[in-house]
Amino acid sequence: LMLFGLAKTSDGLKTLWANKTLRAGALLGMLLSAVYYPFQSVAIPFMARDLNGGGVLQSQMMGALFFGQLLAASVRLTLPGKWNFAVQGGVLAAMAAWLYFFLFPYNLAALAGGLATAGVLFTLVSSLTDKGWLKFQGFGLAFLVLPLALWGNPSFLFISILMIGLFVGPNMITLDSVMQREARETDPANAGRILGARGALLNAATAMGYASMGIVTHSFSPSFPRALWPIGIAFAIAAVV
Repeated sequence: LMLFGLAKTSDGLKTLWANKTLRAGALLGMLLSAVYYPFQSVAIPFMARDLNGGGVLQSQMMGALFFGQLLAASVRLTLPGKWNFAVQGGVLAAMAAWLYFFLFPYNLAALAGGLATAGVLFTLVSSLTDKGWLKFQGFGLAFLVLPLALWGNPSFLFISILMIGLFVGPNMITLDSVMQREARETDPANAGRILGARGALLNAATAMGYASMGIVTHSFSPSFPRALWPIGIAFAIAAVV
């Protein structure tokens, strides 16, 4: 009903909905927005609370999500000369400092393992195209299985969140670029209206996601790990679309 009503009042949405690529991109973006942003802003703080980790654990979890996004972003750069390698080296150096001084203080084994894992991830994802990133988003979301199976283990929780950030974060950027290109090619004169309609849909989906996450986290006491099951179902839906 919401889509029908918007279609009657929005020329941009009419064009978006009539184009297969634009429609699919908008729907996928809505799904990702509905699960990713509430997971970042609601689920992570509640998980930190229920693990009695407080603000320190929450900041560590947010750091894992951030570095997952940062690793992916550095791989996707197309800078001239050797600047790509310089940026990637800077990311690895920042990650090393984060691991050694904050996440696992002065633990050389954790530092070596973390950097080795980051190096492997760099190698594995460096050749992915936009379609490849979209194809593997389900792989990233599947890492929610780790805290489901091993709740209470911080190391596996960090790995899970980092992998979600690694594969989901870049897809938001990929979808933005695909939608902008397709909108300009479909209707150059009204590309702004098309993208505006898409933005309205994303905002609506994000709001619904926050409301749903709030209901889920307040349906259990404590919220986690049981709230991971409905979150996992939402992730599975986003992964298979």
